[in-house]
Amino acid sequence: MNVTLSCTVARTPRGLELSYVATNSEPSDIGVFNWIEWLRPDGTLAFPSSSAYVELTREQLLVSKRALAVPEGLRMAAYVPPPASVIPAGGRFEECIVLAVPVLVLQPFRAALLRGRIAGEVVADQPAQARSLRLEVGVFPLAGASLSANHPAHPEVLAVSPPHLAVSRQQVLSFEAPLDPPLEVLDYRGVPWP
Repeated sequence: MNVTLSCTVARTPRGLELSYVATNSEPSDIGVFNWIEWLRPDGTLAFPSSSAYVELTREQLLVSKRALAVPEGLRMAAYVPPPASVIPAGGRFEECIVLAVPVLVLQPFRAALLRGRIAGEVVADQPAQARSLRLEVGVFPLAGASLSANHPAHPEVLAVSPPHLAVSRQQVLSFEAPLDPPLEVLDYRGVPWP
């Protein structure tokens, strides 16, 4: 697919801000996996556009808006990718991800694997540092797939059907930048039940 990604990174009083633009130079519409579902304490759903999956790997902060790869050793009954938006043919898609500092990791598959290994709780409170940043955004062609609004309160949040088609055709766009000075991160820590 002929799709490009640009990004600007800034440290502001709100935290680390990643403003990115995905430009679709294809002659047809495409989808972008950009919504991360949040279940609020009162049981209501929220889809904050400023949120993303976050992981720390060897001092690199990986920020993702994509269908995550299922790691080896994790068994799932069904894989449901994040909801998507449409990028029109010849159009642009813009978002700003805001990460409060220190940045908390948020990677559900990694947390599930760790939880299974320790038979306990997983918390994101282990001090660490990131010296570089990688942003990944997942886009996919709409040929053979359909998008529909499944949440009446969130008509802009679109589920993809069939999901496996979009996930298997996903193209991951990326952007990398150094972080100087290093960024404070709170990584996962496993706490076994007594």
